[in-house]
Amino acid sequence: TSLRCGSSLISIGDTMYAVRKACGDPTHEQRVGERRRFKVDKAKGLKIEDITYVTEWTYERDQVEYTLTFEGSRLVHKTYSR
Repeated sequence: TSLRCGSSLISIGDTMYAVRKACGDPTHEQRVGERRRFKVDKAKGLKIEDITYVTEWTYERDQVEYTLTFEGSRLVHKTYSR
């Protein structure tokens, strides 16, 4: 089942901004974790850390609960339950 908000269909890769603009504020919003990436700069010998936050938004539509998972500002996963 896809999440449709008005005339917009929410798709993997959409930004938080686009989802909020199409669907409005979520029923529930929560940061659930983070992804850490490390890189080594051989010239300087330093590790550079990149942190991307993982956030879940929940919407309730027509007795279905949709959970959207974002990494950074991009939608990476959608689930639903009745």
